[in-house]
Amino acid sequence: MANCGGYKTIIHGLRATLDLHPDWVVLQVDIRKAFNTVSREEFFRELCATIGFLDQLFPFVSSFYAHHSSLYLSHCSRGDEVSHLSSKSGIHQGDPLGGALFTLAHLHALRTMASEHPLCLFLSLANVTHIVGPLEAVLRLSWQLFML
Repeated sequence: MANCGGYKTIIHGLRATLDLHPDWVVLQVDIRKAFNTVSREEFFRELCATIGFLDQLFPFVSSFYAHHSSLYLSHCSRGDEVSHLSSKSGIHQGDPLGGALFTLAHLHALRTMASEHPLCLFLSLANVTHIVGPLEAVLRLSWQLFML
């Protein structure tokens, strides 16, 4: 985990919630290849909507993500041959802001789920979200997620 402190906070939050509601359940959702599937439009929309420090990051982030990026792949078995790929979506691998941008891109979806499922609690760090709540509510939500 990139942020052990953040993950520990989530674990403590889960334990505290389950201590208060021992009959509740936890569903962990880990989005596969999450950083590649992020909508750049979505994280730019959230970045622009955020008042304070994050909106000041817009010029910096847009310098990396506003336009398609060129990726180069060297084929060792083919001598000096190099392939060119265009990166049009997702977050660049190794980007120090990757986790924050991913979270921004999924903030709207998390808020929507939270408003549609008020009995559930959502604890999220980057591409892993823990959904806590009564069994029936979590099952209803998991079925909805499965159908996406």
